[in-house]
Amino acid sequence: MAQKRQLKTVGKITARVEILKEKSLIVSELPSDEVCRSLNIWVGNGGYATSENLSTSYCEENL
Repeated sequence: MAQKRQLKTVGKITARVEILKEKSLIVSELPSDEVCRSLNIWVGNGGYATSENLSTSYCEENL
């Protein structure tokens, strides 16, 4: 489940989830805990995720 709390209304926002075979190239190393799968989650266009537009954002997965 991915949720965000918007501070501004901007209409439709595109979101894309990529399930990866390996670790994402945008992280340097995997966490020390067990990793079930690696994901990239892209929401909105570049420059939108600022403190003026979003107050909180998180992603949660239940196995």
